[in-house]
Amino acid sequence: MITRRHFLTGTAALAITPLLHLVTSHYSQNAEPLFLKPPKVERRFYLHPEKKGFRLVTDAVEFPLPIVKFDAFERRLGKGSYRRHSQRDHWRLIEAGLFEAEDLITPWVGMGQLDVWQANYAPTSEAFVLLEDHGLGPDGNVSSGTGLSFYEWDDDPEVHGPAVLVDDLFAASLLQASFIEKGIPVEILRQQRGWIRFLQGDRFWRQPVSGKNYFERLEGNGMRRDMRAAMTMA
Repeated sequence: MITRRHFLTGTAALAITPLLHLVTSHYSQNAEPLFLKPPKVERRFYLHPEKKGFRLVTDAVEFPLPIVKFDAFERRLGKGSYRRHSQRDHWRLIEAGLFEAEDLITPWVGMGQLDVWQANYAPTSEAFVLLEDHGLGPDGNVSSGTGLSFYEWDDDPEVHGPAVLVDDLFAASLLQASFIEKGIPVEILRQQRGWIRFLQGDRFWRQPVSGKNYFERLEGNGMRRDMRAAMTMA
């Protein structure tokens, strides 16, 4: 378990600020972590129990979303454009209606695009990427003294990639305070995700339960209503 003294004497890049001092003082006095509410919430992290802490998981869709075929992308946006755009760019362009259903393909086993999705956009790896983008990843030298560790997660044979582990709930509360200090609109929830199993072809994928309408949720992430799904609760 990470202690207040351990955190304060660590070599972490998380500077001791009033919010972090509030969180550490609350923990030392009450032995209970204080999770501050961000003023703005755009994304959510969940805590999944592991043998030595909690794995951070985002609210991202847990299965690969359709992307645009190479030829269709280059035909619409010009030669060389495909490699200059991320999969997230593909989703935005699809949502904007720039491409038809026949222009799309879903990354699948054996495709390099699936490896890209697993390394950057799957819920576990996206947590790693988001921390890294905000200077809180391993290159930011923040793992010592913060209760954060970075590793390769491969417990699921279908989904693997970089992952972030927090030692305990106190470490997670420190990370939440750091998010607020940096203006990162992410809320860390003290719970696991709920899932719906989504049948795509002959394989099941799991989708987080959120929003009033599941198909609206899918459409909001680049899926079309004509891509019908069979669902069962996980």
